[in-house]
Amino acid sequence: MAVIELAKSGLEATTYELVVSVGNSALMVAGVLSTQLLIAVGAVGCEEENPDDCPSNTVSLQSKQAYEDTNGPRKFSDYTFLIIGIQIIGAILFVPFLPASKKECTEWKRLGEEVGDSDKRAWFSLIMAVVVIFYGILATILLLDEKTSCMEWIGGEGC
Repeated sequence: MAVIELAKSGLEATTYELVVSVGNSALMVAGVLSTQLLIAVGAVGCEEENPDDCPSNTVSLQSKQAYEDTNGPRKFSDYTFLIIGIQIIGAILFVPFLPASKKECTEWKRLGEEVGDSDKRAWFSLIMAVVVIFYGILATILLLDEKTSCMEWIGGEGC
């Protein structure tokens, strides 16, 4: 619980709630982005009656045979490996930023208090939060509208 070690005295619960909220927001964005990666590997499901009516970059979901004929197992395996690869790369990049011990937490807290508050960090964090939330809302709204739901850049099938 490095959060408790790094939090100012009396603000432990508030700091923890903030970290949990940011983590939950990241999960929402990860869900949106991972869904959009289905297009990159051609694993978007197609529910047309005739599997031949499905575009080549989709997988027919009408029957087990149609699913296999449209190379569904391979496409979903590729998608799974892509997501796992992204998670491994993310872990390799971000785990070094975690404190290794309670002593390191205490040192980081001391250094942070010496540096003081930063308007630039606050504005950067606010802008990043607004961009992420705006993107999630925009993608959701555009996917609900028939005229824009086919746009591939938001997760549509490119109808």
